[in-house]
Amino acid sequence: MSRRSLSLQFPLLLLLLLLPPPPVLLTDAGVPSPVNPCCYYPCQNQGVCVRFGLDHYQCDCTRTGYSGPNCTIREQGLQPLSLPLPGSSLYP
Repeated sequence: MSRRSLSLQFPLLLLLLLLPPPPVLLTDAGVPSPVNPCCYYPCQNQGVCVRFGLDHYQCDCTRTGYSGPNCTIREQGLQPLSLPLPGSSLYP
């Protein structure tokens, strides 16, 4: 291997060593365990993620104005709840 090719590979190897490992937990026996699916924030539009078992979830879309598996389907006739920001003219 030439000196030039080694100098080009070194930054890539260093980068690979510095990257965090993938999000997989190991049990005591060294068997991969699934990561909590709610960690990836699958529920949109202020939906709440509820975990079931090790690798299942369901989004609670109550009072968001959205429905569907990930709270992404806009419900007809309902407006999502929006609160005034502090400092705005509508804020008491």
